[in-house]
Amino acid sequence: MPLIACTVFVLLLLWAEHRKSPRLRGASKLAASATFIWAAFSWGGLASPFGQFIVLGLCLCALGDALLLPGGRGRWFQLGIIAFGLGHLAYAMAFIHLGVDPLATAFAAVFMLVVGWIVLRWLEPQLPSELKVPVIAYGIIISAMVTFAIGAVADQATLWIGLGAVGFAASDLSVARDRFVREQFVNAAWGLPAYYLSQFALAFSIAHTGL
Repeated sequence: MPLIACTVFVLLLLWAEHRKSPRLRGASKLAASATFIWAAFSWGGLASPFGQFIVLGLCLCALGDALLLPGGRGRWFQLGIIAFGLGHLAYAMAFIHLGVDPLATAFAAVFMLVVGWIVLRWLEPQLPSELKVPVIAYGIIISAMVTFAIGAVADQATLWIGLGAVGFAASDLSVARDRFVREQFVNAAWGLPAYYLSQFALAFSIAHTGL
């Protein structure tokens, strides 16, 4: 049921993005974000420390979604970065709680370091000076989150963790492109579905993890 509701709200959100309707965009985005929190509770989010970390991360990301609604690169955007960064930290703590494979984590860290450097080189010419430090810090946090997700999957955690973490990081590229490179509907067209599917994957991982 939560996934069906999310699908409906994301379709409305994409329509609102295409039509540039701020009211419909705000209502549909907040509703869509509420569905992944609903899903996490439905799948036993408070029954284990892992689930509690995931629920915390989902709630912080939903807060980030709300803070990014005004658009632009001002104070609300910076607060949104903080909320999402804290959400990624909560996810990372969840993955660390499960246990990570040291060798896989080390390889993932090197890989994410390279990816992060490439993304930073891509974005840096368009980044306002006041946002360079927050964006770099955010990149480090999300890279760490993906690194620990890969390490946890290598240590026999559910694959849903890896799918959710990698999908989330990929969806962030659409936001970065839209805010700093070129504002286009195509960014939302693939980025929003990727984001919400990734959040559902992380919520669904609770049902496959008993710790």
